Amino acid sequence: MHYVLGDDSTQARDLVIQLENLNETLEQRVAKRTAEAVEQAQKLRLLSAQLSLAEEAERRRIAEMLHEDLQQLLVAARMQLAALCRTQDTARREPIAREIADLLERSFQLTRSLSVELAPPVLYEHGLAAALEWLSAETRKNYNIEVTAEADSFSEPESRRCAYFPVQSGARVVAKFGEARWRQRRAHHDAASAARQGPHHRRR
Repeated sequence: MHYVLGDDSTQARDLVIQLENLNETLEQRVAKRTAEAVEQAQKLRLLSAQLSLAEEAERRRIAEMLHEDLQQLLVAARMQLAALCRTQDTARREPIAREIADLLERSFQLTRSLSVELAPPVLYEHGLAAALEWLSAETRKNYNIEVTAEADSFSEPESRRCAYFPVQSGARVVAKFGEARWRQRRAHHDAASAARQGPHHRRR
């Protein structure tokens, strides 16, 4: 079957123009979608790199806490336990037992804190926005530093994880920097006070 457009070439020209415009529109849409896909891929790579850095920093921090904090507490508890075994006097055994209980309680609190930091229940139960609010509140309570973070609606657990842990790492860096600045100001203040008092007061 053949269709004849007629003798007027205007119809054919209009059809060609429409096809060209349609082709151009499709090319623009494909280019836009491609650019969006490339941008999204770049964002995902950046998030992945940030997550890797945050996880590495977290591993180092946890190793330090296990070595410097938890291990020291357990060593102290073992020493106190040995002292308790050597002590026969009931009056002297009681304070040693209390010291052991205190050391074990501090060890328990430390391990529970590490567990919450490594896998915050609020992140997986209530989402990214709630987890960031909890992180801000914890940072304010523990370091007296205000941290504000806004969250998009990430529904996938992996997206939540990629977004949360870099923010957590950044908040910890800010907190450490704030503590360092406070110690520096405190040391400067103490030095200035000692200088004002003079050598006579320092000898005393």
